[in-house]
Amino acid sequence: MSSGRRGGTAGAHPYLVTPEHTARARGILGEGPLLCPEQAVVLEADGTKAREIARQHVGVYLAQPSYVHSLREHLDAGADHVPVQVLPEHRRGVPDVQWRELAAPLTEIARRPSS
Repeated sequence: MSSGRRGGTAGAHPYLVTPEHTARARGILGEGPLLCPEQAVVLEADGTKAREIARQHVGVYLAQPSYVHSLREHLDAGADHVPVQVLPEHRRGVPDVQWRELAAPLTEIARRPSS
């Protein structure tokens, strides 16, 4: 999140940031602008295959300790919305099956009371 002047943007859409970053960004943006930190997800029953898919996508980020994957903590930190990026096994196509599978659990997470 760049530290532009307060009130000078409609919002921010950071990628793979920590909940602490989200809280700092909310403090910089104030209450009006949208804050939507995006998280990548993989829907794959085979854990080994899921990790392989994820590592191919986020390998460059894995060396950076500031990346944390926690949806509820981002919302608690002031995010208005946490977009998720589904990482399918093959890069082509739209992961609509995975989005449908994620809809209910992500809605449940968003509806839980803040901790």
